Amino acid sequence: MLQCVPHTNWDKQDPRVHEYLQKHPIRTYAHATGDLYFLRSDTTLHRTIPLSKPATRIILNTCWASVADVERPTTHETMDAMFSS
Repeated sequence: MLQCVPHTNWDKQDPRVHEYLQKHPIRTYAHATGDLYFLRSDTTLHRTIPLSKPATRIILNTCWASVADVERPTTHETMDAMFSS
């Protein structure tokens, strides 16, 4: 299952995660094995629900960008942390 809060602004110096979770609805979407979804991860606070039993979760993470996205200064600490384990 995916949980998300769309239309969030990420400020790494002041993330305000708890504020977003208190003030905006958390949308939850169920998925079946083999499903996929697209979301704009730079403007959508998101997470997957922790697994409730031993299982393998496979994640395919791809990226698309517009010219404006490419020209905007960006860092990738979250992605680096995800793949460094």
